[in-house]
Amino acid sequence: MSKHTCTALVISCTDFRFVTMIRDLLVGSGLKDNYDLIATPGASLGLEKIADSISTSIRLHEPENIYIFDHEDCGAYGEDNPREAHMRNLKKAKELLIQNYHNKKVLTYISGFDKIEEIL
Repeated sequence: MSKHTCTALVISCTDFRFVTMIRDLLVGSGLKDNYDLIATPGASLGLEKIADSISTSIRLHEPENIYIFDHEDCGAYGEDNPREAHMRNLKKAKELLIQNYHNKKVLTYISGFDKIEEIL
């Protein structure tokens, strides 16, 4: 098997309303055809459900960066999905990923209907 790598692993929600905006941000950041994509309901909310997919991407393609995209009005969160809940889950997901993959840079974002904001 030949070795092939990518620059990033992207974890996003499955919600169709945000797919194009997120793709455009990634392409605009120079990542066209250069990232693995894992989509799961709730993104940071469902991180434990995709642990095997994350480790497979990292093992096979050695991405340098991990991007996590939550979004407003997320059905996976149910009726109560304030920004603060996303912020808590993004922070927890980032800490977990850094703990498990300490040599990776983890970037977190919240997508709105009109913009994407990086969460530091």
